[in-house]
Amino acid sequence: MKRLLILVAMLLLSGCATLVAPTSIAPAPTPVAPLPNVPPTLAAPVPTSLPSPLTSPLQSPLDSPLAAPAATNPIVDLARADLATRLKIADAQIQAVSFEQVEWPDASAGCAKPGVMYIQVITPGYKIVLAVDGKTYEYHGKAQAAPALCEK
Repeated sequence: MKRLLILVAMLLLSGCATLVAPTSIAPAPTPVAPLPNVPPTLAAPVPTSLPSPLTSPLQSPLDSPLAAPAATNPIVDLARADLATRLKIADAQIQAVSFEQVEWPDASAGCAKPGVMYIQVITPGYKIVLAVDGKTYEYHGKAQAAPALCEK
């Protein structure tokens, strides 16, 4: 019986030891697969040089609307269509008062909601002012995002 216990103890202890010879070969790095369902706008390449005033990496995908005047700007057209839907009027009744590029002080794009925290980073974007029957409406947006009505 005593021999059996010694034999079992030796087997258990020998199972805990590793007899692998050390090697100098490092394991091959595991390839990183691309993240699924990442929108192309979030997977944009990082610029390697500073942009010139004429070519900015923050241009919108809508044919550079940040440089277009308010009357012919596709982003203003999106804001106008949204306001027309909200007010249940024809978009021809909505006047584009102004469109300007803005550097917002945080990620709220100048339209912070109470109780929500926003990252404190300069955020390139724009501000659109529309008017209907003398009442003005402000739409704010980030450089590559659709405009949103800012109800302050």
